[in-house]
Amino acid sequence: MKHNLYLALGSNLGDRQQYLHSALELLAQRVGNVVATSGAIETLPVGFESENLFLNAAAHVETELGIDEVLAATQQMERELGRPAKSDTTGYSDRTIDIDLLAYDDVQLQQPGLTLPHPAMTQRRFVLQPLAEIAPELVLPGQAHTVKELLDELNRARIEEFDTPERAADIEPHISRLLAQLSSKTKSISAERLAHVVSAPNIHLYLLYDECGTVSGMATLAVDTLLTGTKAWVEDVVVDSRCRCRGYARQMLAFLEQEGRRLGAASLNLTSRPAREAANRLYRRAGFVQRETNVYKLAL
Repeated sequence: MKHNLYLALGSNLGDRQQYLHSALELLAQRVGNVVATSGAIETLPVGFESENLFLNAAAHVETELGIDEVLAATQQMERELGRPAKSDTTGYSDRTIDIDLLAYDDVQLQQPGLTLPHPAMTQRRFVLQPLAEIAPELVLPGQAHTVKELLDELNRARIEEFDTPERAADIEPHISRLLAQLSSKTKSISAERLAHVVSAPNIHLYLLYDECGTVSGMATLAVDTLLTGTKAWVEDVVVDSRCRCRGYARQMLAFLEQEGRRLGAASLNLTSRPAREAANRLYRRAGFVQRETNVYKLAL
């Protein structure tokens, strides 16, 4: 009898991509037919601090092995690939490979003193994002929602205005990191300059936080009351390169639209280079209409 097995794979030491590839090869040789594999995503370590980032992937395997046999096989693979023992709650560490069982048909994966997978793990990005690529409608043991639903909830960002100049020194490293991704010509900003900018009454700086509370995006809204009415200009929109494809930019634009209305603006305006094709498609989907106008710049 064939069983549907779903696994999470991770590596943050050595040639990470090769370790993932080797683990998949061993799964195919010893466990069963590898039906599908996800692409690899890079994430920060969870449960411990390390400068070594993880590459994570997910796999769907059809197997005739029992759950105990699968567990024994995957732990043997880990040892052969350079990981002497599984981590536990008393000490997570860097590892060449991690192979975790996520689902085995609809059976609750339980061993004496151990529940697989750990409930908290199944709500982590390093599990959900790769798994959603190959099994979006899967319901993991202990969960009431599909993988896609759990990931959608995880991708719901928190966006807040940063309006406390006295905290500029704390936020400046995050702003400078994002500015460097906005343009290669953009310089980092000093804490003093940041404090000056957010102190201006017509400038509103918004920060986007991911599920871990990390600053993962930003945008500036400049609101001016002119003879022709009150208008708002969107500037400095950027999402951290590690956080793309989560819907963060779309959420930021929707938030800016609400803020523009709240601040009394009659229109929301932005400029975008034609070469930024993906960004331009996003703006059109968000309801922005391309105007028949020219933008001029005079360097001072």
